[in-house]
Amino acid sequence: MKKIISLIGGLVLAVTGLQAQQIIIDRPVRAEELTVFPSVSQDHTYYYILDQASLAYENGKPQFSFLRYVSNSTGTDDSREGEGGGIVHALVSLEVTQEQIQDAERALRRVDPEGKIVGPVIYSRGRFALISSFAQPDGTLSTQVLGLGSAPILDGQKAAISIHLTKQGAKLLWESFKTPTPDISFSFEMELPGYRSPKNAVIEANFDQIYKHATFQAGIATPYIGAEIEAAFEELRRNGAITITQVGEDEQFNELIATAYNKVAEMMFEPINGSGSPSLSDITAMAGSGSSPLDRATALLAQNRNNHFQQVREEQAANRNSGEHNSGASSNSGGNTSDDSASSTTTEPEEAESPESGETTSSEGEGETASSEDADSEESTETPEEASEGDSNESETRRSSAPQFAAIVTFKMRRQKKSGTFKVNLNKYTIDQLPIRFDENIGDLRRFVDDSDHFHQVNLDDDFYRQRVITAFLDGYNATDFGTYINFVNIHLTKRHAEGAMTEADIRIDRNNFNQQGNNFQMVYGWKEDRDRTKWMEYQYEVNWSFFGGHEIVQPIQTNTFSAINLKPPLERRTLTFESDPDYLKDQGVRAIQVTIYYTVGETEQIKQVSLNTFRNEYSKTLDILLPEGVYDYDYEIVWRKRGNGSISSGRLTSNESILFVDEVPDESARNE
Repeated sequence: MKKIISLIGGLVLAVTGLQAQQIIIDRPVRAEELTVFPSVSQDHTYYYILDQASLAYENGKPQFSFLRYVSNSTGTDDSREGEGGGIVHALVSLEVTQEQIQDAERALRRVDPEGKIVGPVIYSRGRFALISSFAQPDGTLSTQVLGLGSAPILDGQKAAISIHLTKQGAKLLWESFKTPTPDISFSFEMELPGYRSPKNAVIEANFDQIYKHATFQAGIATPYIGAEIEAAFEELRRNGAITITQVGEDEQFNELIATAYNKVAEMMFEPINGSGSPSLSDITAMAGSGSSPLDRATALLAQNRNNHFQQVREEQAANRNSGEHNSGASSNSGGNTSDDSASSTTTEPEEAESPESGETTSSEGEGETASSEDADSEESTETPEEASEGDSNESETRRSSAPQFAAIVTFKMRRQKKSGTFKVNLNKYTIDQLPIRFDENIGDLRRFVDDSDHFHQVNLDDDFYRQRVITAFLDGYNATDFGTYINFVNIHLTKRHAEGAMTEADIRIDRNNFNQQGNNFQMVYGWKEDRDRTKWMEYQYEVNWSFFGGHEIVQPIQTNTFSAINLKPPLERRTLTFESDPDYLKDQGVRAIQVTIYYTVGETEQIKQVSLNTFRNEYSKTLDILLPEGVYDYDYEIVWRKRGNGSISSGRLTSNESILFVDEVPDESARNE
């Protein structure tokens, strides 16, 4: 339940993709090395998830580079070392082999003799972090997030991440790569869209009470992190502002809670930047005079880890007491008093990984889609007593299941506040998202340590050879978005050198080269009499966006000094959810519902449609549209198809709601024969 809030970033997969993979996310099947999910509409049909991550290779070489650099300077502290650091760039891929699929299908047929695996599930979105451990001043080790990236979502797809290390970080990591298992790993947090099975339950939320909670009184401009929203919802559920009425027995009550929180949060919040994948500047930005979302997430992580280890200590103490009691009973009864019979029995720890879904479930603060530092030391929370003989194995396992880093999604409150009571019946297949978490070490790269293509050291004081690489990447977008929204993005870079010489570079990003280059596009300029190093770092760039429908947006020229350009689209993706009541539609004789959405991009009206078919148990769907930042209004028309081929139209209406209830059929007088 602690990873619920990763779901509330919205159901962002385009409706075409969702229709192609209508899966039941609460019925996973573990088949050998893969986890598969059954189709909603096709019996014996399954889709597998991509949780096999690895460093990308090409022609036998890793798509990885580590540049360690130094710049000679005179410091006030009379240091014998120059200033410097490191830059790590890596491409990571998700890929499942054909052999794994065949093995999984054979295992699946032991559960479902007619079962067949037809392809991969398409994630709606994901984030991955590059994490490592560094020594703190007190000598302890702290797991830290070195960089963040948008994760690949398709089988065989690659994604890039670039990070800038401090001098000390570069030193430690350089030495770590000389070991078989370097201290650097990828941590993935993905969102899997699908349907939850019908439940005999009703969710109700009183928005008048919810908005009065102290967490939500700060206002619209305040950035919220997922863990804070979830904690507030927990209190509101205990206080009765959010209720779940359950009919009959259902062992999956936590899933009902997750669905309830998702529905309420979707109506109250939206991801900052519209992508659900905030940049580092977003999560480190200060909110007025308060702490940043990153600071608050780090504090929550430390609290969660302390709670986790406190629970471990209490369980271990209880196990030891139980063992002593059992030992005494044995002795009194005249039984065997050997060391074996007198030793305490330890309880196995909770699994850190679900055997069915492969997702991490053990820790609070995990399961959302961006990441932050872990400033809390794993070692500092364990006492010598806990590492004593008889408990050492358990302590080691427990420690590995503790929260490793604070995973966050940053949200902002919607401008249109809700009022009254929201009610939804879960007696139908309900659209939801399942968080998937997995990790992978970067692997043994010792044979490439002496290869300058991958590990390189440079002194920046050789001006003649100096060049600057500028990396551009799209924030929160993936290859699927190009097929749905974007024709291309063009970046034009201009560098004016000290003596007036000009360097210009252009990059065109389209759906063909986006995946090939792993969302990693580079431009370069050199050193041309640029004696002032600070001014040499400065350049200008202009971005031109071309969206489907013939609409183009040219963003103003910007000046930058960073080595990376984060391309944020000028249009934000909005997810509309369409809900209906099966019983009411049956009473009204409705066979199908067609919803047409009208919205404007620039001066061009865009039209999209979505259909719900009662015979296929389609009572809930989503649709993505693009709107400028701060714009929520759209027009819609609902047509209800009834028995006898008659129809009723709502006419063209306007709304700004993210959830549209499409089961309110007008009077018969509105019928269009």
